Amino acid sequence: MLLFTIITEEPWWFILFCIILGAAYALILYPVKLLKTVEGKKPKLLRFMAVLRFFIIFFLSYLLLSPLIKSYLREVQKPIIVLAQDNSQSILLNKDSSFYKTDYLKNLEQLKNTLSEKFEVQYYSFGKTLNETPSIEFNEKQTNISALLDAVYDKYEGQNLGAIILASDGIYNQGSNPLYNNKKLKTTIYTLALGDTTLPRDVIVKKVRINSIAYLGNSFPIEIEADAYGYNGENLSVTVVHNGQTESIQNITATSSRFTKTLLLHFDAKVKGMQRYTIRINKHQGELSFLNNTKDVFIDVIDGRQKILLLAGAPHPDLGALKNAIETNQNYEIQLLYAKALPVDITTKLHEYSLIILHQIPSTEFSTKSLFDALDKIKIPRLYILGGQSNLSVFYSLNEGLSIGNNRGTTNDALPRLNSNFNLFTLSDETQNNLNKFPPLQVPFGNYNAAGDAHILFKQQIGATLSDMPLLLFTNKNDYKTGIICGEGIWRWRIQEYAQTESQKASNEVLTKTIQYLSSKDDKRLLRIISVQKTFEENENVLFDAEVYTPSYELTNEPEVSYKIINEEGKTFDYQFSKSGKSYHLDCGILPAGSYRYFAATQSGGRPENVSGQFTVIPLQAEFTETVANHQLLASLSYMHNGKLFYAKEMQKIVDEIIANQTIKPLSYAHQRLEDLINLKWIFALLLFTLTAEWFFRKREGGY
Repeated sequence: MLLFTIITEEPWWFILFCIILGAAYALILYPVKLLKTVEGKKPKLLRFMAVLRFFIIFFLSYLLLSPLIKSYLREVQKPIIVLAQDNSQSILLNKDSSFYKTDYLKNLEQLKNTLSEKFEVQYYSFGKTLNETPSIEFNEKQTNISALLDAVYDKYEGQNLGAIILASDGIYNQGSNPLYNNKKLKTTIYTLALGDTTLPRDVIVKKVRINSIAYLGNSFPIEIEADAYGYNGENLSVTVVHNGQTESIQNITATSSRFTKTLLLHFDAKVKGMQRYTIRINKHQGELSFLNNTKDVFIDVIDGRQKILLLAGAPHPDLGALKNAIETNQNYEIQLLYAKALPVDITTKLHEYSLIILHQIPSTEFSTKSLFDALDKIKIPRLYILGGQSNLSVFYSLNEGLSIGNNRGTTNDALPRLNSNFNLFTLSDETQNNLNKFPPLQVPFGNYNAAGDAHILFKQQIGATLSDMPLLLFTNKNDYKTGIICGEGIWRWRIQEYAQTESQKASNEVLTKTIQYLSSKDDKRLLRIISVQKTFEENENVLFDAEVYTPSYELTNEPEVSYKIINEEGKTFDYQFSKSGKSYHLDCGILPAGSYRYFAATQSGGRPENVSGQFTVIPLQAEFTETVANHQLLASLSYMHNGKLFYAKEMQKIVDEIIANQTIKPLSYAHQRLEDLINLKWIFALLLFTLTAEWFFRKREGGY
């Protein structure tokens, strides 16, 4: 129902002036005597024309008062019933699988139609995420009930959400426990219990734990959890296969009808690259499914860690902070040495290190020229950390791209402030937000002068003043990468961050990305394939980016980049990168589980450029790992939200329960809107029609 009123900001009696003005115009054009009698003219017509003139002038003058039309729209909204159907594979892992594929779907459609007569029904399916265009085939490979409830809350917050009908077996393998993740959802939840709670006869590779990386030549563990239901006294054979060869066979005997055994096995990393290990348990008669008897895991075998030398003039809290932060990345092995206790043959072993960290070296007590001569000779990247014990005059002589003028041996407190123009690497949004919480470093006092080609990550904030002086910068002046942290006290960053967030992610990220940039070798290839991951799950898109450089190492995207993928059977799939900004992007879509090789090719500077590599698509078997329906979780969820649990064959009882629920009822909403009267198109049309009508009659009547 629509109601409206007209208001103005001016006093209501201003309308009298509009009436007077309209009447005056009408009387001037149509005098009273003429309205009584005119030669051959009809007085009624003249009076009508006078009324038109009065209306036109009155309305135009009234519009000068800027009137507003206030409208009220009252709308009645039916309660919204969200019907969410679990579309995961585990629904069919029971003896009633044919029922769920046929009669159950018909009953579900009937339930939806019955509810639609009194309520607004929104129908969804879900697995890992919510699907707004459901097609129930029970083929989702993961289930996340918490994500469903969060999505419903986000979508219907502030609306008349009457109830949620959750049809599921209660098994979830993604996200958090829905009992502890939906307190913000204030609506009734009815659960429709599907699946089977009886323990099936089945043998399962339940879990396999493995490190993400291992180092060539080292040993690494694989932890296997094997379950056997209903096979008391029978033998289980657990086999580990790598590259088609059996690496281990473990024979165990189930000692109960609900048997669990954890095996810890160790293997040698003999081959470099991404390696697949397949864990199998022998099949047994009467199993619910053979798909959960096998699980593939992947480990990236790397050819050794990068060694980093941390060289210090004296013990300092920064040394422990640096060591702990760097060791969070398993790719690095760090060694701490003090200047006064350096091995005699240190200069002959420097080539073993990918990076040298010099903490207040050169110092006032140690500035051995032979060490720096050896470093310069083999062009090792280095990270300088300046402080109160640094010998700045010797440091300037090294020509590393930074000088500090007017230094008097004193220090300042300088806060780190991110330079928005820095582009060598990026820091996460979380780290950027936490930077403002970092305490200051103690930096040498003076006027800082950085080389023109220096890349400044952090600038110094002295007190409340943000300066252009660098706090952390990078240069590349002498054919090797150099980083300079202009102050000491990094240990305070980590302590302060942990005190506020109970983590050290931000300080770890700053330090590890600094180390990664300095220790990485320059990539001289003109074609580079970029992927954030080497493994993909079989339900996610396989994505790649690419960059092409000219022979002068300028980024370009003029040439075409072709891409070829070859699967384990030797079948080839051809793709073409699409251009995106100055780079390239490729979405290969969802690929079947397995190992793949890729080959990319382009032309740059008139010569061919090729890149090859490999990646793996991991099969998802989460829905086959847990096969017993969890109706207790569904009952608890309904109880927490003032609902009830129903079983699949009593589905129609939900309708009676919802109708009887007095909290589920229509709501009436009133919407108010203000709009300038002059903006209404029909007002313009009315005025135009009135003016035209008066003009027509005046012309027809000979001048009036």
